[in-house]
Amino acid sequence: MSDSHETTAPARRRSGAPPVQERRGRLSRFFRDARVEMTIAALIVLSVALLLAESILPASDPWQPALLCAGEVLTLVFVLELVLRYLAHPHAGEFLGEYWLDIVAVAPLFRPLRFLRFLRLLRLFRAGLVLHRQSRQLLGTLAETGGEYILLTIFLATAVFLGAIGIMQTEGHRSEEFNTFGSALWWTVLSMATGQPTQTLPGSNLGKLLALFVILCGATVFAMFTGIVSAVMVERMRRHMDERNLGIDELAGHILLCGWNWSANIMLQQIQRDPRHVRTPIVVIAEFSCDETIDFTGLRRELIYIVRGDFTKVAVLGQANVKRAAVAILLADQVVRRSDQDRDARTVLAALTIEKLAPGVFTCVELLNAENEGHLRMAGVEEVVVPDVLQADILALACLNRGLGGMFRELFENARGTSFYTCPVPPSWDGVQLAQVFGGIKQTLNAVVVGVKSGQRVESNPPLELRLASGDFLVVVAGQQPDLETLRLPPRKDAA
Repeated sequence: MSDSHETTAPARRRSGAPPVQERRGRLSRFFRDARVEMTIAALIVLSVALLLAESILPASDPWQPALLCAGEVLTLVFVLELVLRYLAHPHAGEFLGEYWLDIVAVAPLFRPLRFLRFLRLLRLFRAGLVLHRQSRQLLGTLAETGGEYILLTIFLATAVFLGAIGIMQTEGHRSEEFNTFGSALWWTVLSMATGQPTQTLPGSNLGKLLALFVILCGATVFAMFTGIVSAVMVERMRRHMDERNLGIDELAGHILLCGWNWSANIMLQQIQRDPRHVRTPIVVIAEFSCDETIDFTGLRRELIYIVRGDFTKVAVLGQANVKRAAVAILLADQVVRRSDQDRDARTVLAALTIEKLAPGVFTCVELLNAENEGHLRMAGVEEVVVPDVLQADILALACLNRGLGGMFRELFENARGTSFYTCPVPPSWDGVQLAQVFGGIKQTLNAVVVGVKSGQRVESNPPLELRLASGDFLVVVAGQQPDLETLRLPPRKDAA
């Protein structure tokens, strides 16, 4: 993935608002950080603990003002979090559909809605999703069987405490049965277990709605428990490989891999070794069967998501969140036995579909027949690779020039330390001759310039008198991604 910097350039040019996209990208990466997610989950748990303490302690307790103040401060933090998430999300409608429950939970911040403070418990659902996702990343397959039980437990606890605190605050002044947290909690548990309100019925409309909520939650918990047990059994039969709906809709800037063949594992290892993609999520779309074993040897499994389906279908690409992906890689798929002609046809169709759905995505395609390359170039596909042609060229060069085989392996494998990188030419270098920076790049950055990419044209071994332009890319061989901005530009010889 040495074209990472180059990858973003077409997307920026076509987006029309690079600063907005950069801001969204930074915020998305910030909220995907495990430390940030766990911090938010901890604050949610703390907020709920404060609410429980506020409900259990009598109103005359001297700690009540401090608890109320701390709860409002945490609610302000959650409001700021939701505002930043809104700025990071590309579509306002999708944001409201995804976070409406969190928005309702912070509504009591406004003074007229203070009596609905118990709605802060709704944020426990968000904490449950975070804990489920992080437990999966930390424990891998072991957490897959227990993650659903974590969600069920959090849902049950939220429903019980929400019902108990809500009924105590709405009915406590009407009936002695609801004026303490213990009695309200016991009423909630019994109502949830029996499926109907026990003993005293709520008198207010809000209390009746809470009673209905508790009854429905009881039925839902039973249905969820039954469904989870069945799902876990099916999941074990499928070897824990189908993660179609597990957090993919929240990804942004991920890598989309369409198809699977013998080279996929090697390619993914190369990508994950690159420092720029150490934490980049990868979504794999392929027609894997339910009992098929996928080789994840040497890969960080927690960053790989599987979508089982036909990658030529728009609906399947939508499940993989193609519109928010940064890179799309299309392989000559070998999961289902097909002729080479059919495999290329499916690859071309998928590439055209992706370019139509998400023109800002950097697309790299593997073809078996070089004659199909023209269709992809016309559609705007950025990179097309024909492995058989490259293999023949490399083999011929290795035969004609002894020792090149080892050099090719070193350049093509990130693990060996030296590789190809593309570096955007800084705007301050516009009009500068390559000769003025060639030596400095080697001396300062320990990198060798081997080519210049200008638009769609790539010139290898460029002449030193070549003038660089803003928007060009230098192709270099280096031990790590160089930053040309750190290189001090020498005075121009033609300054006069």
